[in-house]
Amino acid sequence: MKYLPKSIGKFAPPGLLPRPGSKKLQVILMLANLSLLTSCGQAEFNGGGNAKPAPQTPPGPSVDPKPAVVKPPAPSKEVVFGADKVYHIGNNDYSGSSCKDKIDTYPLSGNTYYFQFDVLEPATVVDVQIKTICGVDYTGSNAARIINGILPIQNQPLQADSSGVTFTSMTLNPGHYAVLVQSARNFSKNADNDDFLVGDITIKASKQIVGGQVRTE
Repeated sequence: MKYLPKSIGKFAPPGLLPRPGSKKLQVILMLANLSLLTSCGQAEFNGGGNAKPAPQTPPGPSVDPKPAVVKPPAPSKEVVFGADKVYHIGNNDYSGSSCKDKIDTYPLSGNTYYFQFDVLEPATVVDVQIKTICGVDYTGSNAARIINGILPIQNQPLQADSSGVTFTSMTLNPGHYAVLVQSARNFSKNADNDDFLVGDITIKASKQIVGGQVRTE
């Protein structure tokens, strides 16, 4: 290169310009090129030139700082399932049921019901009644049971025209229990399940117990 850049030669005092091809001139040119490269890179780093803005993370969903708390049922000495309603048990084929007019008003829920409760203290005396039953027409395929997990404690067959069931008093220890009511297939009736209603399932205890969920199958 034979000439200085205009930016350098413009302000150089007369007589101080180096000779073309001298080492001093080469050093000056190298420093000038380095200065230009540095200024261009700094401009892109600061957002100049063709630099793209950094992507911004969208705000996340808002979170309720105070989520709702579901309180468990309070312990008591009496738990009632179906005090103001009844439960329909069966396979929804009840054209000949003795309780047809009432069953018509309740949706089908399943062939087996579990009315769950927990005993909290040792040696708790428990009495269970199913005070409302309507529409049991088959014999030998309907039953009510007290169970602890999968272990049966008491079994009460539901006979035709049953209107209620009373279990024998039981002394239970802490654990998870259920009143099971079932309509199984009756093979003398073409493997049909009987359709009937139950309600007012009352569990009384000598010590504190807690009512649980109603589960169907």
